[in-house]
Amino acid sequence: MRNIDDMKLVIIGMGYLMEYIAPCYQALPGISLRERAMGVTADAQAVAAKEQATGIPVILNDNAGALRKMNPDVILFAPPPSLAASLTEQVLVPYYKERKAAGEELPLLFAFPPTPVGSYYQEQLGAECRVANILPNMIREIAGRPSEEAGFTMVTLPENHGWNREELAFLTDFFAPLGQVVFLTPQEVKGALAVSCSNQMLTEVLLDMEELALTSEDKLFVIGIAPWMYLNTEAECAAYSTWETLETDPLIPVYYEIRREKLPTVVYCYEYDESILETEFAHYFINMGYEPGAMRHGIVLLNR
Repeated sequence: MRNIDDMKLVIIGMGYLMEYIAPCYQALPGISLRERAMGVTADAQAVAAKEQATGIPVILNDNAGALRKMNPDVILFAPPPSLAASLTEQVLVPYYKERKAAGEELPLLFAFPPTPVGSYYQEQLGAECRVANILPNMIREIAGRPSEEAGFTMVTLPENHGWNREELAFLTDFFAPLGQVVFLTPQEVKGALAVSCSNQMLTEVLLDMEELALTSEDKLFVIGIAPWMYLNTEAECAAYSTWETLETDPLIPVYYEIRREKLPTVVYCYEYDESILETEFAHYFINMGYEPGAMRHGIVLLNR
């Protein structure tokens, strides 16, 4: 592996994720960032903005050209999952053949699409290809506070991966700016991803509830499957059922016409976006003077 001070990178698929992990390649010591790295995007309107956001040259659609110009030590491969296999065969396969024919060391491959798995790249590029599937830590801050420790970057290696200690240390150090790095098997990563997503979701909902500042004077009505929300507040439950009340339930207006004293002060639509505001359910409350608003993990209707 080349000395880290001189190491060069090419990013194929310069989208949001590769901008998000910019602290990783910006932190590398040695040669200037513009000498070190090059990104390729398919978005013609965003080339200049991506260059400004990351500090590296970004070109349009010329993956093969970027690889030949930079002769990278590391390829950050981040196309949409639907294009990963075709771009592997059209771009990576011929480039790896060129490197092999020239007797050059093959680049490390950081593959960001969740599929294909690492063994696919070994089949296409050769068993000696050192590839890792990467799921970066996407938790950076919560309520404005740095919170990288709440998540982790997940790295999955093929069973016969061929990485040496120096390369694994580089991989770990590369993603350190995002927080801790863990190595998982393909079977383990599914459960870890579920935990990470649930952690992020619960954090967002709890922050929403904190922002609503519910008190014993409030009546809370939750749309969606989140009965635990009623247990996490002093507010009175305004629903006729604490389990799976959906916006399509025809009993909602009937119940509140009969039990006017149970009308909620807060309606929280768990995991809904603003399209719910166009439904008969939302119009029922809006027509009574409820104010709609968007929160981190749902839509809220307030009448206080």
